[in-house]
Amino acid sequence: MSSFAALDRDEAIDSRVAVHDSDHVEVKLDCHLGGAKNSRYRVETYFFVPRSLGLNEQTYSRAQFYHDVQTYLRFKTPVLPMAQLADPSAEGSPLAQIRTLSGELRRSPRIRSLAAALSYELRMFGCILRANLRDQVAAIKVRVRKLPDGERARAILVDDIRTIGGRFLDDLDALLTEWRGLRATLLHEPMPRRTRDTYAMVDEYISQAVELHLTNLLRAIDRGPQPDEVLEGLRGRARAALLAERDYRVGAGYGNDWEEGDGEHFVYRRGMLKKLVTSVLWLEIDKEEEGRSMGDLVAGFAAGVAMLFTVVAALLSRRMWMINSAGFVIAAVVTYMLKDRMKDWIKRAFHRGFNRWLADYKVNIRDPMTGALIGKSRESFRYVKEDQVPPEVLALRRRRSGSPVEIDAKREVILAYDKEIRLESKALRERMHLEDYDLNDISRIALRELLIRADDPNQALAIYDQDDDRVVKRNFHKVYHLNLVMVLGAGRGKDRSESKRHLRVVFDKKAIRRLEEVS
Repeated sequence: MSSFAALDRDEAIDSRVAVHDSDHVEVKLDCHLGGAKNSRYRVETYFFVPRSLGLNEQTYSRAQFYHDVQTYLRFKTPVLPMAQLADPSAEGSPLAQIRTLSGELRRSPRIRSLAAALSYELRMFGCILRANLRDQVAAIKVRVRKLPDGERARAILVDDIRTIGGRFLDDLDALLTEWRGLRATLLHEPMPRRTRDTYAMVDEYISQAVELHLTNLLRAIDRGPQPDEVLEGLRGRARAALLAERDYRVGAGYGNDWEEGDGEHFVYRRGMLKKLVTSVLWLEIDKEEEGRSMGDLVAGFAAGVAMLFTVVAALLSRRMWMINSAGFVIAAVVTYMLKDRMKDWIKRAFHRGFNRWLADYKVNIRDPMTGALIGKSRESFRYVKEDQVPPEVLALRRRRSGSPVEIDAKREVILAYDKEIRLESKALRERMHLEDYDLNDISRIALRELLIRADDPNQALAIYDQDDDRVVKRNFHKVYHLNLVMVLGAGRGKDRSESKRHLRVVFDKKAIRRLEEVS
């Protein structure tokens, strides 16, 4: 995974780029939005595609590009220490909010707004706990991997891991005890059925998340540079907690579907639980073509002008020729032909004049929980010529090129994708109940259209073998390079900050092979 250095001003925006699967690249922007009245950022991505792949406006259209790009917006999970999560009396504790709402809902089970608020808090708690598990286990794994050889050299470091790991397991045990202490309140009448089901499914999701991350911890210890017995106590506690979660799910009636058959149902259910819990973080994107109403107006204007021309031409023709004469018939046909062409000419002139200011799509960003509009976005895609690319972008792309001759030998088609997003911070703060929050902007770009145009990955070439004094055939791997230059900007005017990065995607006909940072 490649990571952008944060922008200079308050680390407003950071970005990570990774290979998502065999034919997708994922760009994830982490936008820090807290405190500002309104937030604005822009991402410009230039794709330098080998011309040998045959991309142009006829073979790869704007519509095809948008078909290959999936965009998502979500809140970044709020960060709360596990000890604070486990303490209902701590300031900002989600458990305290859940207890307050559950008490009110027990007294008034028919108030839907209370049930919706409690469902939100239950799922948000699941998100925060999962993120906490991931981050703490990841930190312990890093320490385990970095353990040096030698008893004396690692004694203090091993003790650090035991202390940190032990504290983590203590906090986790206390947190699960507090969470599961809510079962008696939330799983019985008079709680609404949806509330009971939500708690049970979040509880099952949390249990699965605990087992998943404890499994990762065990694997890190087993694969670490030191023998297992060095961290035997921590490993034993993690293993016991993992097995306790399996037993808990069976006792709670959730089951262990992964033990049955090929695990298909387990994978499906795990995905469903994850979607249920994390849905509180996702924002709704409503996309429509920008300038559609203006386009309709221009089409109407063009039709009116064409009709005016037709009527005037008909009146003049009647004055010049008799209705049943050959001259009148020819004039009528020519008028009809010019009328249709005139409409097209006017519409094309409009598009040439205004497309530079109009985006392809305008996007309304809504909170799916309330339906409130909390931001807007604009997206544009176009083919650009080399002299239309900003000089600093072109310089970054060619910084590693050996000579102008090398540049001429590697001709490229250049595609540009711009996205600008404006968010209303007040609406976002009300949504998250936080003064300080982050947003994840995720774009998943499919490269399958490039892959299918590539040559076979294995090419046999005749090579002279000096040792055997004969010509042999050897297979060589043929790959292609897709170069991306990204320009990230936040703010406006004197408050604007900007960062650039050059990335290279190496791929062949079968799959993306790797992602490289070009320094």
